[in-house]
Amino acid sequence: MRNRIMYGMVVAIGFFLIGAAGRVQLPDPGNSVQALALGPGGILYVGTFGKGMYRSPDGGAHWEPISSGLADPFVFTLLVGSGQEVFAGTARKGIFRTTDGGRNWTAANSGLTNTEVTALLARNQALYAGTGDGVFRSTDSARNWKAYNTGIERVLVRSLIMDGRGFRDRYACGQEFRIEDDSGHDRLGVRFQVR
Repeated sequence: MRNRIMYGMVVAIGFFLIGAAGRVQLPDPGNSVQALALGPGGILYVGTFGKGMYRSPDGGAHWEPISSGLADPFVFTLLVGSGQEVFAGTARKGIFRTTDGGRNWTAANSGLTNTEVTALLARNQALYAGTGDGVFRSTDSARNWKAYNTGIERVLVRSLIMDGRGFRDRYACGQEFRIEDDSGHDRLGVRFQVR
């Protein structure tokens, strides 16, 4: 795939790829794209708000719906694992996992206390999920989750990032931003809170 810009328009516009081939769109132009992920071999995954999942093996020229077993069609976030493993965080039913490139999805919520999942991150053989109850961590490919929430229980986490030194920028949400190390301790003692 040549260098292209991929973006999703959330306000009922749909999904477009812009590049040398021009513009391509999902089969249903009313799709509200919430999440994008690029898998091995250039497979493009798209999570929509209300229409489930799609994938394209050819850069967006052709699309197939891939929502079998996905109990919630409102997908907020995607994460590509190894091989054909993909994770989808949904608005109401938590995390779903596929090991066959999206053909079949299964729930992966054991241990989550809130199934609104808005962010997913992979780092050092661990997965992190931003939920309506803070951050959760899994070390077994999403089979079991444990709270990783020191001080942020019951906070909706919208974004997770980690820098190259192994520190995790713990969360960015509508109310607060905090930087912590992998053990859950304040790295710099910095807290930014919106009032």
